Amino acid sequence: VTVGAVTGGGDMTVRDGAVQTYAALTVNSLTIADATTSITFGGAIASTAGINVDSAGTIALNAAITSATTVAIDADGVTTIAAAGNISGTGAIVFGADKTGALTTSADILTTADDITFTRAVTLGASVDIDSAGGNILFSSTVATGGFNLVLDGDSAGNITITGAVSGGGDMSVTDGAVQTYDALTVNSLTITEAQTSVTLGGAVASTAAIAINSSGTIVQNGAITLATTIDLDAVSTIGLNAAISGVTGAIDIDATGVTTIAAAANISAGGAVKFGVVKTGTLTTSADIVTTDDDITFTRAVTLGASVDIDSTGGAAGNILFSSTVATAGFNLVLDGGTAGNVTISGAVTGGGDMTVRDGAIQAYDA
Repeated sequence: VTVGAVTGGGDMTVRDGAVQTYAALTVNSLTIADATTSITFGGAIASTAGINVDSAGTIALNAAITSATTVAIDADGVTTIAAAGNISGTGAIVFGADKTGALTTSADILTTADDITFTRAVTLGASVDIDSAGGNILFSSTVATGGFNLVLDGDSAGNITITGAVSGGGDMSVTDGAVQTYDALTVNSLTITEAQTSVTLGGAVASTAAIAINSSGTIVQNGAITLATTIDLDAVSTIGLNAAISGVTGAIDIDATGVTTIAAAANISAGGAVKFGVVKTGTLTTSADIVTTDDDITFTRAVTLGASVDIDSTGGAAGNILFSSTVATAGFNLVLDGGTAGNVTISGAVTGGGDMTVRDGAIQAYDA
């Protein structure tokens, strides 16, 4: 089936057919069902209603879908979207709902407060921007970035979910979005700004550059962070760290208005300063050890121990340990090590029992 430009509106329906090639299409609706071999779109598609394309082989979208309500694209083979194949719809956009074919995309996708769903594995062929303007964004399988950048925007109401691993590097940026859930992430950098409800890191995270997450709700880290230059976690509600943080060459800054809770499995190791509560007023409950390499460890707000902990700044050349408020030990042991050069200061009362041990340390000052 080979079709030149189609204009004038009306519904266009194609059933069966082997190799299919289309130029520009301006129609009321487009339905291609049960194509057996391949479908190639060489021209732009404008549809006032829905677009539903189904192939037992491959699909190639080489020009834009400039208008449509819903868009459903499904293939047993690979669906390939060229850089010129940007998709804009006023309804839901779904890839791979029923068939098993993967998607390779180099194009941006935009809806107006409607869901965007990638059911099968996705590979980026260029940097892309996925913007639902308030609908949900769902990746139900893996994302291979190929070193390209992935930008997601769910606006204030759209949930963002990636249930498979994101791998391959590139910068991953998320703007807005309500409930956000991610599996393992291997990226160049990770930036999440203005998350409205929650951010949950469910798998391991490795970033060759910075990790910065800002949430108007909560932040929960369930997978280990194994690599980053710096980490900045900022939440209006609470922060929960449930897995280790290591391989960080620079500073770690953790700040919440609610309580920050660090589980026993969430030991922190950093090559830069570690700071809690610099700006916001939330307290800290920690059951984990913290180690830096000659860098400061600062607790600006009240601290409660959930288990015995060891705070070690190494302090061979520098690295101060500072508690600017109270420490409630709850009967657990507190071990501090400032090395030979690090000052150790607790400006609030330490209460609750348990053993307090200080190793090394230069200038030391304690309250009650």
